[in-house]
Formats: sequence, structure tokens, C-alpha cells
Amino acid sequence: MHPVMFLVSLGLLLGALLLAVTTSLSLEAAARCLGKWVRWPIAIAVQAVALFSLSALAWSAIGYWVGDLGRPISSLMPAQTDLAKVGFATQLAQMLWWWIPPIFLLALPLTALLLAARLVGHRPGHVQVLLAGLPGIVWLAVVEDAFHMPGVLARIIPALHSPQTPSILMLLWPALLLAFVWWTVVFIWPRSPLPYQPSALEKIREGALAIGLSPDEVWKRHLLQPQLRQFLADLCSIAAIGMSLWISLGCPGNVTLSAQMHQALSAALDDPQAPLRATLPYMLCALSLWLLGRIIQPRLR
Repeated sequence: MHPVMFLVSLGLLLGALLLAVTTSLSLEAAARCLGKWVRWPIAIAVQAVALFSLSALAWSAIGYWVGDLGRPISSLMPAQTDLAKVGFATQLAQMLWWWIPPIFLLALPLTALLLAARLVGHRPGHVQVLLAGLPGIVWLAVVEDAFHMPGVLARIIPALHSPQTPSILMLLWPALLLAFVWWTVVFIWPRSPLPYQPSALEKIREGALAIGLSPDEVWKRHLLQPQLRQFLADLCSIAAIGMSLWISLGCPGNVTLSAQMHQALSAALDDPQAPLRATLPYMLCALSLWLLGRIIQPRLR
């Protein structure tokens, strides 16, 4: 692994992380000012964006920008100019337009995921950012492949669709290293301590123990059903995001769906909406799983 390739992936990841966290905080504050009744509609809408195939969104954006508007993308079509003959402003513009499109595309699903979690979730903010690390790494591989970025994860998607796949460990260890950096940044990021507020389950447990019930009786009567519902809700959420990531990677392991996705993405320059139409049913299925998890999830606060 070349250090420059790792720094490119790290720059994309940290730039998208910073943009996603700050944008989700701003949008959450604006949504809460509108009242409680708008939280669920906004959460469902942004969760739909998070569950849409990022490869479809990226190629639709590329198809619209290049195919319809006829404008270049720096990483896909670098300018054939002598940097020594252009001014500083031109060099700065080329550098910015090389980084901005992939960072914004990577930050889009991360922002939607964090905003939905902050509006209707129950976990602390730093835990939500921590849990967004896994899909963030997969989305980074999608962005690097779509924009031909020279990062360490750019070879993952071609390798998943190649009959001669190299060692999985050699492909994944840069992703594990980036995930470690993600989680380290989240842990060391300064945050104000929040006052401890016991959840509803903890209040029920303390009350049951106070009236003389044994710990086993408390668990069977009051904690087993909420914990089971919590497990099923988490399972639905994992299945939803897993389906979205699988579609974003091009359906590896399924030759028929993989060919259909490749055909839809290849038609993006002529029809930018083709990737969106091809992945819309899968997004709706994933969104249904996420909604099912929210329906059966107990109210923890």
C-alpha cells in the first residue's frame, strides 16, 4: 500500500466525516425548530437517501454533469495543461474540483444516515458517528471506484467482480486501518459530558428490585420482551443497510443482478435516471426493513 494512496483515502474519509457531522447537526437544529410533527417525515425522507445505492447516485450525478451539461470532472477527465504556465487561481480551482465531487457524494449518505439517527434514534451522537464508520468505509470504496480516485480502496469493487480475486485479507486490511482511524478520531474528538438520564428500562428495573423481585424475575417480567424487540429492530436496521451496501457494490455473487446493475450504470451518460430506476425497488425494500425496525423498537427514553 502506497502512503500517498492511503492519504488520499484518509483525506476523502475525514473530509466527508467532518462535512456530514456538521451538516447533520445544522439540519437537526433546523428540523427541531419546525416542531415534533416533522421529525418522522424528515427522518424517513433522509433515510431513503441513505439507503439509496451510492453507486447509482454517483453515476447519475456523473451522467447529468457530463452527459447533459457537457462539463468535465477533474478526476475522470484531468485537464491537459502545463501547470507551470497557468496561474495560482487555476491550479487552486483544479485541485478543489478534484476533491469536491467525491467528498460531497461520500458525505451525502453519511449526512442522511446521521440526521435520521439524530431525529428518531436513541443513541448518543458520538455512538451514531461511530456506527456510521462501517457503511462509510464501503461508500468510500464506491466513490473511489466511480471517480477513479487513486485511493487504497479503489480496487475492491473490481476485485469483487473479477473471477480471479486476490487475497481478501490484502484487500480489506487498508479498509480496517481506515476504520481504526475513523473510530480513533471519534473517540478523541472533544465533546461536552451529558448528564446521566436513566432509560425507561433502567427505571423499571430499579423499581422492580425495590419492591422485592429477584433479578431473574425482573428480567423475565420486564426486560426480556424489550430486549428481544431491540434485538429484532437492530437486525432489521442491519439488514436494511446491508442490502443498500450490497447494491452499491454492484451485487457481487449474483451474476444476473450484477449484469443488470452494470448495464444501468453504463447507460448513465445517455440517461442519467437509468441507475436510479434500476435501484429504486431495492431502496424501497431496504426502507421497509428500516421502518419495520422502527415500528417494533421499544421506546427507550
